[in-house]
Amino acid sequence: MTGPEHYLEGQRQQQEAYDHASTPQEEFFHLASAQNHFLAALVAAVASHAHPESIAWQEALRPRATGAREPQ
Repeated sequence: MTGPEHYLEGQRQQQEAYDHASTPQEEFFHLASAQNHFLAALVAAVASHAHPESIAWQEALRPRATGAREPQ
């Protein structure tokens, strides 16, 4: 998941908590999930800004497609 994808999922989880949670526990679950996604989005934004030339960060922020082979 990329930084922007984490941010969008955080928004979706937050909306789910406020609009569709039927119990306090379900609301808490969605809000905690939203917080984790927002944090991941923040880390991605800071890392890509602070270290734009870092190959390791770029690989971590843009995961390979499923089934992609590792370089030899």
